[in-house]
Amino acid sequence: MNKLLLKDWYVICRKDEIDENKILLKYVFDQEIIIWKKKERIMAWENLCIHRGSRLSLGSINNGILKCAYHGWEYNQDAQCVKIPSQPDIKIPKKACVKSYKVIEKMNMVWINLSKDANDFVNIKEFNESNFNHVASGPYIMNASAPRAIENFLDVAHFPFVHENHLGVKDKPMIDDYDVVSSNKGIHASNVKIFQPNPDGTNKSGEVIYDYHVHSPFVASLGKDVSKNERFVLVFYVTPISETESMIYTLTLMNFGKLDDKIVRDYQDFITAQDVPIVESQRPELLPMDLQEELSIRSDKISIAYRRYLKKMNISFGVA
Repeated sequence: MNKLLLKDWYVICRKDEIDENKILLKYVFDQEIIIWKKKERIMAWENLCIHRGSRLSLGSINNGILKCAYHGWEYNQDAQCVKIPSQPDIKIPKKACVKSYKVIEKMNMVWINLSKDANDFVNIKEFNESNFNHVASGPYIMNASAPRAIENFLDVAHFPFVHENHLGVKDKPMIDDYDVVSSNKGIHASNVKIFQPNPDGTNKSGEVIYDYHVHSPFVASLGKDVSKNERFVLVFYVTPISETESMIYTLTLMNFGKLDDKIVRDYQDFITAQDVPIVESQRPELLPMDLQEELSIRSDKISIAYRRYLKKMNISFGVA
């Protein structure tokens, strides 16, 4: 496991996945994490009672106290044990606490960091522009490595075939040359053109010009300018469950029109469902770092840049 990856922030859930007095169980990098909240405060803990290692996800929450199902040990929102039923008069040591993790709440999503030395949070430029509305979608579970999932997101040439009559059409699959710039901060591709049957909801077909960005190993985005002052952005977050299983969330941002949560999520559900069987079928399961193992062409420039980016960062997780 690359320690560098553990320093990044990963989407663990949407805020509306967390119900009052219920424990949400998630998996990140083969670790079990429980999510729960007290009023507006959200907690992310290791799924392990400090006493005898029972899963806290089997427990219960009452009045902001999480109780272990095994011996009834009670923990407050600071992960500190505050009651031991079998010895109610004991002075509880400070080490009687659950391992907790830092969280960030933003855009109706919750991010977690598993490291004590966290990298900076990836702030997409449009996050700071108040005129952008947003809708979070997911989770989508994909039996594929995180690098495979990201590379598929970056691959515009599959639109006419996997997403026919939605993101492309088979009789116009041409991808013209485009520009790719790589740096230590990520990858930026511009002037990525594709013909789409209904690019802006007006039922008028036409050529669309995208820009693509890789912000960190498992965070990417695409954008398109609908008009001079109107912009659409889709951010793609991959949270590794394990080396060969991923949890995906997307964030749709627009500064025009009206975003309906259900319509956006239904559309993302539909598009992702088309991608899943394709990506899960890819072999080898881990993304090849040797560019000679597969045949690449000009339209694969972003994919090639992404593999070189991972290699330069010495990423060994999810790759071969």
